[in-house]
Amino acid sequence: MSEPIKKPNQTPESYTPKEMPEIMQLAQALCVEKAVEAFSHGRATFEVVERPEVLWVGTLAWAENNNDEPDMGALLKRYQALCSPAPKQARINPDWDAAISINYGRGGKAAKGIMYAQETYSKEQDSRYDLFTQPAGLYLRVLNDKKAAKLLGKKTCETYELFGLLKTVAPQYGYAHNDNINVEIEYHNYKNGTWYAYIPVKQP
Repeated sequence: MSEPIKKPNQTPESYTPKEMPEIMQLAQALCVEKAVEAFSHGRATFEVVERPEVLWVGTLAWAENNNDEPDMGALLKRYQALCSPAPKQARINPDWDAAISINYGRGGKAAKGIMYAQETYSKEQDSRYDLFTQPAGLYLRVLNDKKAAKLLGKKTCETYELFGLLKTVAPQYGYAHNDNINVEIEYHNYKNGTWYAYIPVKQP
């Protein structure tokens, strides 16, 4: 991905609709989640997807020690203050934002991190932004809706509350939490009110 994109050696006359320009091939490869399987549990739909390595651009903060959490309120204010004066370059899904929890499943062995961010194609960003690379792999996700909340014994829930549910459900369908990828993702589209929770998984 660090190599420059080469322009196709062709004239406009030789182009046909069946040929996809290389830049479009790259975009398609990066932004599309590959569905692996889906299953219903308690009327909620859980989906296993394969995600490529993703570059997140936003604001990242770490806790001062291995027991506490970062100041999420201050971090969110910094993120919101940057978004208008410093638009992110080459966003993959412009309507979607994420809150990424880092090292929360490591039992105090490492400092916890929180990032508010969007996926992009490019590392060329305003210097005030932080960059974080999400490893490629399998992820289990569930939509935050009434069906998912009911599995927690609630009418509604916060998206981060679904991380524990995902870890409980995964082994029942042949998956385990992937401890080698220490991220959990709240992925949301404010325009249409859609929220997903993701955890990394693997097949034992």
